[in-house]
Amino acid sequence: MDVIRSTAIYAIGASILLSSGLAHAEDGFSMMTAYSATVAGFYELGSGEFGGYRTDTGLNPTVAGLRYYERSGLITGFTAGLIAAMGGSMAAAGPKSVKTWEDQNYRYTETTYYSEAEKAEMNERTAASAASMAAASNQTFDLEIYTRELGDASGYKVNFLFGIAFDDYALLSFGLGWANVKTETRDGDNVLQTNYKYLGMPFRLDVPVSRFILFTQFDWNWWGHDEDRPIEVVGTTTFVENNPFPLRLGLATNIFGRVYLEAYATTPDIGSSNFAARANAGVRF
Repeated sequence: MDVIRSTAIYAIGASILLSSGLAHAEDGFSMMTAYSATVAGFYELGSGEFGGYRTDTGLNPTVAGLRYYERSGLITGFTAGLIAAMGGSMAAAGPKSVKTWEDQNYRYTETTYYSEAEKAEMNERTAASAASMAAASNQTFDLEIYTRELGDASGYKVNFLFGIAFDDYALLSFGLGWANVKTETRDGDNVLQTNYKYLGMPFRLDVPVSRFILFTQFDWNWWGHDEDRPIEVVGTTTFVENNPFPLRLGLATNIFGRVYLEAYATTPDIGSSNFAARANAGVRF
């Protein structure tokens, strides 16, 4: 209940600020589709994806750090285009076909390579595909850096997403992400150490409502399908491997022309009764 109450306080505070007429908040649709780059700090409390929700220790880390969040920019498209260009160049330089057969106790291999004309055509198609990815609209790049200088977690999490817009009503995004985060939480002699691993596909739905963006995000963690996730207890120290499927629900707004505010509640795993609350605040360009 404390987590839900904290999230509600964040949302009510933002609503009061907006209704005061002093905030000069940006339209939610513009926030969702226009280019922007945000540098923000974040702070999370509760039983989230990095904590001890799989244990009965009652310990949960404070998660804090810095976030770089880019909408409709170039990083996601450039990265995808670079990967496509490298893959296309490797394919063009490689063999077209390889045939192997045996005859009278001898093994023969015949390798056929692409002609110069075929290589040029493949490279041209690859360049066009890479340029199209780099110029795609509704891209999102989301990088979070966690630091023990401010909390109990260290590491990073990054998501690359491409979006599909549904007129003025919503933006559905999906992509690829990965993370590696370690935490250490102490309460007297009791210690909780967690190792969070994520490699998978994030899905995000943004819906502009007045001067807000309402959003929900689910991270499909492919490593989370591994059922062998150990919990080890040595004395008063508990070691946990976390590969969750986190789900978030929250809202974001931009005030005073530059100040980005975001608050959301998150559950570490679908079906879990645990919750955490996070607040983000930063400068948006």
